[in-house]
Amino acid sequence: MADARQKNRNDPIICSCNNVRRSEIMAAIEGGARSMAGIFDATFAGCGPCGGTCQPEITAILGGELARRGQIRGK
Repeated sequence: MADARQKNRNDPIICSCNNVRRSEIMAAIEGGARSMAGIFDATFAGCGPCGGTCQPEITAILGGELARRGQIRGK
C-alpha cells in the first residue's frame, strides 16, 4: 500500500473529471501531442464536467516539456 501512495504522489491526477495522471499526459506528448487538442485526443484530459479547470496545468506541462525538448507547440 505504501508503494501505491508513493506512486500517486509522483504521478498526480491532473484531470480529475477523466482521472488522467501526469504520466498519461507525458505519454501523449511523447506520442506526438503538441497542443491541448492533441492531449485531449490522446487522453480525454481537459474537457469534463468541470469545464476544463485543469487546462492551465496541462498547458504548463505541455509548454514546459516542449521547451525542454526545444520544440514548438503546434497541432
